[in-house]
Formats: sequence, structure tokens, C-alpha cells
Amino acid sequence: MVQEAEDCYPVSSHTKWMELRDLVLTLDPGDRPCFRSRCVVSGYVSGWDREWYYHFSDGGFSDLEWVELRGSCLADAAFQRRLEQIGLAGQAEGNAVRIFGFVKCGDPVEKLSFPQSF
Repeated sequence: MVQEAEDCYPVSSHTKWMELRDLVLTLDPGDRPCFRSRCVVSGYVSGWDREWYYHFSDGGFSDLEWVELRGSCLADAAFQRRLEQIGLAGQAEGNAVRIFGFVKCGDPVEKLSFPQSF
């Protein structure tokens, strides 16, 4: 089901998305996580991608409902701390992280943190 952007509120900004991108680009290319995203207006979910220089920011961030990350770097405690310090809204589950750009009105959202067993 496609949700309307009016039914959601923003929880991230262009600056926060760029901080995420900049953090990932500090990693060696083989260590960078892959990502996919969902558009809040159309509901379109992109394919998985690893190209952080251009593809991640292509088209801007104004309609990103969420971005999922997966990769071995997510298990690194130092990377986790640096990611948490950005202050993005999100959740870490299993071997993936979902970072929110928009949240449905009425849904609670918390700052991204990693459980000790991640």
C-alpha cells in the first residue's frame, strides 16, 4: 500500500543523510555496506546498491521514507558508535539497519542504537 507523504512526518534532514554518506565513505570500498531505499510518495523500493559517491545521493533525500543498510561493517563496535553519534532515527535488527527519513504519524520513533548482541 502506498502511503501519502501527508500521513508522515520527517525525522531526518539533508545534513544527516550527508553525514551518513560521509561516514560510509571513510571505510575501505570493500567494507562499505550496501543500501536500498523506499520512496515515501510512490512506495518504490530500490534494489541493493553499493555505490555511495553518486547513487546514494542521486535525486536528493526529500522523499526517502527509509534506507536499509547491510554489511559486515555494521558488526564493528567503532562504526556503530560513529553511526549512533550522527543522531539518525532508526533500528538495528538482525544483520541490517533501517534508518528513517519519514515516519507515519502516530508511530513512535527512536534514535538509532545497537543492541549489545548485534
